[in-house]
Amino acid sequence: MLIENALATYYGDIQHALRDLFATTPETTPNTGGDFTPGTELPHLSVAMRDFLAPSGLAHAPMGHYAGKQLALLDLTRNPATGTTKTYPSLVIVARAIRFIQDTGQRVTIVTPSSANKAIALRDAVLRAITCGLVGADQLNVITVVPAASVPKLRSSELFTDPALRARNPIAVHHGPTPGAVKTIARALVDDHRTPIEQATKTNLWYTLQLENYLAADTVRALAEHQHFPPAPDRPRLHVHAVSSAYGLLGHAYGRTLLDPTARAATPEPHYLLVQHLGAPDMVLSLYHHGVVDPAHAPAYTRDPATGLYTQHT
Repeated sequence: MLIENALATYYGDIQHALRDLFATTPETTPNTGGDFTPGTELPHLSVAMRDFLAPSGLAHAPMGHYAGKQLALLDLTRNPATGTTKTYPSLVIVARAIRFIQDTGQRVTIVTPSSANKAIALRDAVLRAITCGLVGADQLNVITVVPAASVPKLRSSELFTDPALRARNPIAVHHGPTPGAVKTIARALVDDHRTPIEQATKTNLWYTLQLENYLAADTVRALAEHQHFPPAPDRPRLHVHAVSSAYGLLGHAYGRTLLDPTARAATPEPHYLLVQHLGAPDMVLSLYHHGVVDPAHAPAYTRDPATGLYTQHT
C-alpha cells in the first residue's frame, strides 16, 4: 500500500492538529519578547504546495510471520534527499514559515540543534520552499548545530554547493566532548543573542525544537493506519521504533485522539517499543528518571567475551 503524498492527502487533518496542539500555547508575535513562532496556519494547498509536500510518501508492506506474529513495515523514509522520517515534520514546520512570510513579508530564520536527521530534513525543506517558488532565498533560511561525529551523516545539496545559499544556511559543528551540548548551544544563541541578530538581519529567529512542532505531521501515521491498515480488533499492535527521539511514537498516539471515538474504540490501544542508542538515550532516561536526563543514570552494559554480546542486569 502506497500513499504518494501523505501530507497533502491529510492536509486538513494536519491543520486541525496544529490548531489543537497550540490552542493552549500563546502565540508569540515578532518584537514582543519570548520565543517567536510563525503561527499555526498552513498555506493554501496550491499546485506549488503540493509539489513542495511531494516527498512525503508513505508505504506499508507485510513482512511475513515470526513466532506467530504478523510483521509489517511502515516506511516514512521515501524522500531520497533525506532518507529520514523527519521529512514529515520538517515540511510542516517550513510550511508554517512559508505562510507567515507570505502573510507578513517578514523574514524567518529557523534555528535547530540536531544529531543529523533534523538538520538534513529541515535543510531539504527550506531548499524545496525556495525551488518551488513559495519564498525567496532571502526570506527563509536555516541554521543548524550538529556534533562533529554527525558530520559524515550530513548530505550535500544546493544549500552547500551554491555559495550564496551556503552563506545564508550555515552548519555549525560542535567539537566538544558532549554531543548533546548542541541543544544548549543553539538554545543559548537564541536566548542570549536574539535581539541583536534580529535587528541586524531583519529576520525572526525560530527555535523549532519543540514537541508540538513535530506532533502534527506525525499524526499521519495514525490517520493512514486507521484508513488503510488497521490492527485486528482482538489483537493490539506493537509499534517498534529505533530512533533518537520518540516524537514519531508520540505523534501516532496523539493522532489516535483525533479519530472519531467510535472508530478509535473499534481497535485496541497500541503498544510501543522504543529502541535508543546509548550515545543519546534521552527519552529512555527521562522516562525512567522522572524527566531527569543524566547520562550517569544509563544502565551499565558488560561485554561477554565468550559471545561478544553486551548485557546488563542492574
